[in-house]
Amino acid sequence: PGHIAKDCKSENKPGRQQRQGNARVFAVGQRQRNTGVEGTITLFHNLVRVLFDTGASHSFISRSVVNALGLTPKLLGVPLTVESPLGNSVKLILVCESCPLLIGNKEFLADLIILDNNSYDMILGVDWLWCNHAVIDCHGMLMSFHTPGQAVVRHRCIKTDATMKFGFLALVERVERVLALEDVPKVSLYQDVFQDIVGLPPRRVVEFTIELIPGTSPISKAPYRMAPTELKELKIQIDGLVAQGFIR
Repeated sequence: PGHIAKDCKSENKPGRQQRQGNARVFAVGQRQRNTGVEGTITLFHNLVRVLFDTGASHSFISRSVVNALGLTPKLLGVPLTVESPLGNSVKLILVCESCPLLIGNKEFLADLIILDNNSYDMILGVDWLWCNHAVIDCHGMLMSFHTPGQAVVRHRCIKTDATMKFGFLALVERVERVLALEDVPKVSLYQDVFQDIVGLPPRRVVEFTIELIPGTSPISKAPYRMAPTELKELKIQIDGLVAQGFIR
């Protein structure tokens, strides 16, 4: 009594509530705002879907990713209360510190706060973007990092779209099974007859050719349904009709 609260020299009582920090994040749940661009980066040698969000004050990681990668979180020095555009708020107390992120062949570090019910694997907010001198080109869908004294790192992104629910990074390859001798019932009984082909056949001493007399007509002729004699008679009749003017 008799002095201002800020000048009180008495120690804090044990039961006094710890001060909390405030944060905001827009990309929570299915409803999203167009406050950033998204892309795919590498976290601990695993591909993750990330949102570079200028509307988020902090950086977050989904609890499902933490469990899948077996990360060991730590307690936050000050509990963080996150507010979403839906009006909901949640208290966060765990963080994964110094997580290595590989973007454009360059490694970055990030302290990621664990967040439940996240639409993305990771959200990199203003705190991380500011520290790494990040510039977002919303028209060109390009992220660039202008770290002083280092080469500019660029990363291609895509526009956030609530209608795109799933994405896959895969290579489709048609696999065809090659038949072996054992797979053919009849041939498998006589495997000693069919020798393995190790390469092209050797060149022969004498090349096989058929020599023809000069002026010889073609050996093969186009097959017809009529006999040659009948075809000859038909040609005579057609020529007669043409000569008489019945056929033009």
